[in-house]
Amino acid sequence: MTLEVLHLSVILDLQISMQLLNVFAPKYETGGKFWPIVHNSTIFSLVLMHIIAIGIFGLKKLPLASSLTIPLPVLTLLFNEFCRKRFLPIFRDYSAEVH
Repeated sequence: MTLEVLHLSVILDLQISMQLLNVFAPKYETGGKFWPIVHNSTIFSLVLMHIIAIGIFGLKKLPLASSLTIPLPVLTLLFNEFCRKRFLPIFRDYSAEVH
């Protein structure tokens, strides 16, 4: 039993030391310039999904589900506007200081 624990300890020690040796250091820093694009794509996809769901519920003659889904795109667009006002200036005014 103790030999197995010792063996496991040695394997874990080697694995952790190899992970510390193989650290990736990027040569450039984008400063998060890609995240507004990802956010806008995600919001667009989410609103499109809501509109498709409303249409499917309407075609299946489920008026309650369709009417309960109508506020979702509105809330998503309000969330998008909040994020745009709160976080977009941070991504636009990226600091010139490099750490």
